[in-house]
Amino acid sequence: MTKIVDGVVIEWYQEPWVRDLMNKSVMFLIIAVVSLGILRPLMTRLLTPSQDALKASFADQNMAELEAMDLQEGQSLEDLKAKLKPKKTAISAEMLDTANSYDDKVALIRMMVGDEAGRVSNVFKAMMEKDMNVI
Repeated sequence: MTKIVDGVVIEWYQEPWVRDLMNKSVMFLIIAVVSLGILRPLMTRLLTPSQDALKASFADQNMAELEAMDLQEGQSLEDLKAKLKPKKTAISAEMLDTANSYDDKVALIRMMVGDEAGRVSNVFKAMMEKDMNVI
């Protein structure tokens, strides 16, 4: 829509309201970039707990376990760490039979490999040695 004022043709994009809208849009984009690019990472860094705070809360939660533990002679730090680690659930071969889909079976095998990587590598080594002896 063109407007004729005193013999001068003004296009729609030269109207004052369009210029005002463009200026406000640019300001909005600048504010969005600043808030998402600078303020958001700063706020997440300030609001997330530090590692020291997480360690302190973990120690507070497990203080009863730590006090109940008896330190025996010859016991190393690794032994104490092993006592504090949560027990892993064993994945049995029967779980493979009950898995419904191929993807479920693959996920179970990956969990088994993650839990017992040394054992799985020994199985593959034995299989490869058996194949080498056949040839």
